[in-house]
Amino acid sequence: MQKFRFPLDGLLKVRKTEEAQGERALKQAQQRLWEAERELQNAENAVQEAISNLRSLLSHNAEADRLLVAVRHLDRAERKRLDAKQRVTLAQLEVSRCLNEYRECRRRRELLEELRQKAWRQWLMEFIREEQKSADERALRDYALSEVNGA
Repeated sequence: MQKFRFPLDGLLKVRKTEEAQGERALKQAQQRLWEAERELQNAENAVQEAISNLRSLLSHNAEADRLLVAVRHLDRAERKRLDAKQRVTLAQLEVSRCLNEYRECRRRRELLEELRQKAWRQWLMEFIREEQKSADERALRDYALSEVNGA
């Protein structure tokens, strides 16, 4: 009997490669999300510092020009925080998209592996049947020879 051969092995190899690429893309997207979250945290800290600085200046009756500089600094920090928040949102969307793509790649690979296992089980059953048939034929031949020689 012929050795087991799955006709879709090439496609299965492609699916495994696609899954690995999807997993890599997901990890990279997660890394970008973590970086965006870290930048957001830094921006929020900068806003809190700017607010504290402005409060301090107000409590010490600072000059108008120093207050104006502090307000502008707070405004810049707030804009950076909003930009960072938007980058986090975009990064979350990218992670979600990559996760969906990875899951789809994994599903397609698993489907092909299930088909491969089914084909292997069928081949194995046929192999066992042929082996049993050969064993039965040998047993009958041996019995017939023993009858001829023994009689």
